[in-house]
Amino acid sequence: MIMKKIIVLLAAMLFLVACNEGLFEMENSVPMGETNGILINLSIVRNDSFSGTKATVKSNWSDNDVVFVFFKGVAAPKYLEMKYDSNTDTWTSTAKNGLASSDLSNTVDKKMTAIYLPYGSAATVAASEGNFIFSDMTYSGYFLKAEQFDYTFDDNVLSGSLSMMAPTLSNNSDKLIHFDISGFSAGHNYKLSQDYIKPLIFACVSVDGLIFIEEGTMGAAITGYEDGSMMSFSGILDESAVGKALNYQFTIDDLTSSILYTRDAGTKTLSSSKYIGIGAINNDEVWNAFEYVDLGLSVRWAKYNVGSTTPEGYGGNYAWGETESKTTYNWSTYKWCNGSSSILTKYNNISSYGTVDNKTTLDPEDDVAHVKWGGGWRMPTKSEQDELLNNCTWTWYDSGNTEFNGVAGCKVTSNKSGYTDRSIFIPAAGGRFGGYWASSLKSDNPSSAWSLYFDSGSHYTTSGSGGSRIYGSTIRPVCPSEEWLNALSITLSSSSESIEINKTFDLSATVKHNDNVIYREVTWISDNPSIASVSEIGVVYGNAVGSTTITATCMGKTATCTITIIEPQYEYEYVDLGLSVKWATFNVGATKPEEYGGYYAWGETETKISYSWTDYKFFSSFIHLYEYDDFQLSKYYPNGYYGTGDNKTVLDPEDDVAHVKWGGSWRMPTKAEQDELRNSCTWTWYSSGNTEFNGVAGWKVTSNVEGCTDCSIFLPAAGYRSDGGFWSVGSYGCYWSSSLPLLDIHPSLAMVLSFDSSNVRASNNNYRSNGLSVRPVCP
Repeated sequence: MIMKKIIVLLAAMLFLVACNEGLFEMENSVPMGETNGILINLSIVRNDSFSGTKATVKSNWSDNDVVFVFFKGVAAPKYLEMKYDSNTDTWTSTAKNGLASSDLSNTVDKKMTAIYLPYGSAATVAASEGNFIFSDMTYSGYFLKAEQFDYTFDDNVLSGSLSMMAPTLSNNSDKLIHFDISGFSAGHNYKLSQDYIKPLIFACVSVDGLIFIEEGTMGAAITGYEDGSMMSFSGILDESAVGKALNYQFTIDDLTSSILYTRDAGTKTLSSSKYIGIGAINNDEVWNAFEYVDLGLSVRWAKYNVGSTTPEGYGGNYAWGETESKTTYNWSTYKWCNGSSSILTKYNNISSYGTVDNKTTLDPEDDVAHVKWGGGWRMPTKSEQDELLNNCTWTWYDSGNTEFNGVAGCKVTSNKSGYTDRSIFIPAAGGRFGGYWASSLKSDNPSSAWSLYFDSGSHYTTSGSGGSRIYGSTIRPVCPSEEWLNALSITLSSSSESIEINKTFDLSATVKHNDNVIYREVTWISDNPSIASVSEIGVVYGNAVGSTTITATCMGKTATCTITIIEPQYEYEYVDLGLSVKWATFNVGATKPEEYGGYYAWGETETKISYSWTDYKFFSSFIHLYEYDDFQLSKYYPNGYYGTGDNKTVLDPEDDVAHVKWGGSWRMPTKAEQDELRNSCTWTWYSSGNTEFNGVAGWKVTSNVEGCTDCSIFLPAAGYRSDGGFWSVGSYGCYWSSSLPLLDIHPSLAMVLSFDSSNVRASNNNYRSNGLSVRPVCP
């Protein structure tokens, strides 16, 4: 289950305190330096997703918790600090290092990035080379982030939402590890080392709002943090350990008293499909790693019961279909009835027993083994218990035995060839007998379920008096065998999909064993939740323009869907001028024909402050040629120009801002399509001050094609951007095509449609590094 705790930072709840570093005030009339005050209206959605593991990470806001907020384009050291007050359930926000309203209003791309250190409120932020550097962290490893989320800044009100989640790592996004280790002296400092685990920290946040993450080396010490009665550690599982059976040895170094603790935790195959977590470990216990024994059967059997950490431990007692132990076990306290065995509310196939749903096997959410242990763990079916009974030798051990610490029960040894040296011990949790639930309902008496029963003289499956669903029995989990897993597959309803921002798309997963559809729990994860997030049931939500991958996982098997988030399509109208393509009614970044929209360098998909060669995405290096300087480009560069190029002459879709921003079949026009527009239409100049286009100067372009002569578009004279400035706005227009010029022209230029008040022309005299307008086309 994904825990979500939403804290909305309402204006009425934020009283911001003045400090020398800056001030965010509640009233706009109160100045902040030379600017007006800023009203904060941010919401924080918290997603601590560590389901299906024993990881117990901090999941609630604590007093003095800090969220650091950085703004794209606002250079270090300016940022916003938000501190939580648990007594009033409110946040106090402080502008740090002179952050002012002008900083937020002047940024072109209004995006923010936030960091939350659950155990690191003592961290400080420093500035170095335009980056925000964290130092003095009391804890490294587990942290939450919200990277490049949109915000608005209108009338001195800062508004937006931050979705805080665990970091997405380059190759190990599903291998974040969290340790809670108890039993050590309070007030001490500890570090933990383990050969296959390495520290994880983030180095800095760049001025562009990007978070840079560092991974330590395997076995390097991970600093611990005291959290109540235990120490907490976080790290990352190294790829070399995935899927291997390794001997875990934990070294815990008490730095305060110079004592070294070492724990051998047995052999365990590390999983790549789930977070791996460790619950409480004290000085007298070993790691509860949910170990199993392969007896050569259809499933592997756990070494111990749910609620226990040793083979001879009884563990918890659970009514059939319930997931928590309790003190009273009768029909009045049973979860799936209305106080009587004849008024069942779930798992019933006979009408005289209550509501009929024809379910005869526990759903995963009602299977205590799956709920408590996660992954592929579950309660065995009756047939799997019968298989254990019929293919193993059962040897009774009386209380007082030395092999199992005086606990009575049965040692169950496999009779399968190649597995006869393997066994499990099942304790008699009733003292003289054992009763263990199966996940299977008794179909001719749905008030009962099947269970495995044994005593000193017999062992069998039963649904007799001891099988009433209300009784509390012990649970011995099973997990799939390798052979069973090899026959498992998962497919999704779609392998790629485009959805609009703020829209949803339902993905469904089909899990099959051989050719048979089976129901198993599927976990969902997005590679980039800031682009598209996904719910626990596969509902994808579009958050920002871009692409990401949604992965569905079931017991180690995965399937993926590429999700592309596009701008709302209903905003992008076009006019059919009777030409080979349809022309959009307004520019990229605009919302109506007379708006200028954004300015983009050729092949770039975001606006920026500086438009020069050193800021250009595909700039490679300057070179010296004889008596003059020239330069090389890293993409869209023909052979023969000072080296080997790629000979690309038309933009790829991922570098076409019209396609990236608008999605679908929208793209930038080619030179030929711009020429067609010039030669097949009547062009009429409108000066500034005209009434038809709200005083914006530009050309009205009317089709000359028969049947389309009443159709036209308007191209505003937006000017262009170069070297940090705006040029010829209102008197000149320049619109990119997706085409490079002929190969004998230097590739630093690209083809454009340009005009002034007297002339419309095609030209190749505009540098790719300049910021020009884009008018999209579609088929």
